[in-house]
Amino acid sequence: MGTSVKPAVILAVVLICGAIASDSAIVGWLVAPLVMGALFYAMNKVPLRTSLLVLTFLALTLENPTDIPAAGRWQSPFFILGSLMLMHLNNTTGVGFLVFSGMDVILITLFYIAHKRRQSGNNIDRIGWVPVPEPYRKLAFVSMAGTAFVEVIGILRGGIFSMSLWQINQVIYIPLFFLLFSQGLRGPQDHRALAKVLLLAASVRGVAATFIMNTVKSETGGQLQYATSHHDSMLFAMGAVLVLSLLVHGGKFKRKPLLFCLALIFSGVVYNLRRMAWVQIALALIVLYFVMPMTPVKKRIRKTLIYLSPLIAAYIVVGWNSNASVFGPVKSIRAAVQPTTDPSAMTREIENYDLIYTFSQHPFLSNGYGNRYIPLIPLPPMPHPMEPYMPHNSFLVLWAFAGYPGFTAMCLLFVGGVYCGVRAYRFAKNPEDQTAAVMTFAAVLIYLIQCWGDLGLGSWAGVFLVAPSLAIAGKLAVATGAWPSARARTKPAPATASGLR
Repeated sequence: MGTSVKPAVILAVVLICGAIASDSAIVGWLVAPLVMGALFYAMNKVPLRTSLLVLTFLALTLENPTDIPAAGRWQSPFFILGSLMLMHLNNTTGVGFLVFSGMDVILITLFYIAHKRRQSGNNIDRIGWVPVPEPYRKLAFVSMAGTAFVEVIGILRGGIFSMSLWQINQVIYIPLFFLLFSQGLRGPQDHRALAKVLLLAASVRGVAATFIMNTVKSETGGQLQYATSHHDSMLFAMGAVLVLSLLVHGGKFKRKPLLFCLALIFSGVVYNLRRMAWVQIALALIVLYFVMPMTPVKKRIRKTLIYLSPLIAAYIVVGWNSNASVFGPVKSIRAAVQPTTDPSAMTREIENYDLIYTFSQHPFLSNGYGNRYIPLIPLPPMPHPMEPYMPHNSFLVLWAFAGYPGFTAMCLLFVGGVYCGVRAYRFAKNPEDQTAAVMTFAAVLIYLIQCWGDLGLGSWAGVFLVAPSLAIAGKLAVATGAWPSARARTKPAPATASGLR
């Protein structure tokens, strides 16, 4: 970060903290133009990747009020900042025409900066830059075209335009941020910085979950249903898989800091009480096991699993009918295979049946956005007012509202990312590249599990875990030779003291 940028960043941080401390709307309105000016100046001066790394950390750690963090019982001092960044500003400011979020403003600003630099020939983002495969990049535009198709179909079928905008909001950000990360990240030389951001964010949320669950009580004085938010399951799972993958693949890493981060992350998983996280971690590690070649490490893992199999079986049998927290993973498995044992899971099964029935009515052209799904089997009253338009199972939602062509168009980007990631893993030679490749297809798997289980589609945590992972998949495929390219791998620029370049 240049010396001319530091005063602008410090000024923005001081003004933000001062506005939060004052808890005054008038002060907020007064300092907002100064903060925006200082941040625009800084973003215009630093490499695009620096802005994206900072933005990723904020998106993964700030509270989103729509997620009802800590079941509405606790707010961090930065809650208002999360509201301004992650929610539509009209909800926070009361100004009706501000139907966009702070994240939208930043997204447009970064696209403008990237375009301006390309037009002027500014090479600040091009030194050491590796492209993603061009056919793969075009899948982002296919995804957005699919979204537009579903929107048009929905309006033609009498859909409510205002509701359709909320549904579009869930699917449009991943391809947009994928394009931005593809432009801003250089390639393998940025893996370490992105990994640090991910582990730091997961550790911060792990500490927050542990603190909240041990200090905050529900309205009745009992335990909260969850500590931070449902979507932190993805962050915790990604952080855990990243650490375990680094340990499995070896390399010159400081193991004690990694193990410390892993302890904080698992503490977050335990205290956040979201069973989904255990499923995501387990399935991602199973995929990693089968993708790995038969190395000495894999042989040791296989031998260990064989020896531990009796204990694992006993753990499952003993915990099958237990409600003890230590058997949380077993309870997740039981809820998946026997949904009638869990009222929440049974409700989701009914909802899923209704979504499948809705899809069957218009499987090709689809229902389109702006329409409700068909409640063939009515559900009890739901606390989520948008539930008829955005049910819990986001994966089936895509089928129900988008049909065959829309679903295919919007999911091809994920398919391309997994393809590039798995290919890159086979070609990668060093542990960092191998781990980065693992995280690319692990991110898609973890995200889709969250989409299946609990409104994962379009969550900011999902966007900022999947979009950079998809970009890394393409760049790594080119850099390792997994995708033949006319451009040879560019020699990385020397690292700076900040660790972000």
